[in-house]
Amino acid sequence: MKAFLEKLDLYSTGVKFPVTLKLTDPSGNSNIKNPFAPSLDKHMEIRYFKRSLNELKEMGYSIENA
Repeated sequence: MKAFLEKLDLYSTGVKFPVTLKLTDPSGNSNIKNPFAPSLDKHMEIRYFKRSLNELKEMGYSIENA
C-alpha cells in the first residue's frame, strides 16, 4: 500500500506521466466530470454497461426484476 501511495503522489504532483485511471462504477455515483464540458474531452472515454446480477444484488436491487 505504501508503494502504491508513493506512486500516486508522483502522478498527482506531475512528476510522473502519463497516468491512466480506469474506474468501474456499477452504482454510477463516481461523479467524475468533464472539465471541458460542454466540449468533449479527448482524453476521456465513457462506456456504459449493464450491471451483472451479482452487482445488482450487492447494491441491494431486486434481481428478480433485472
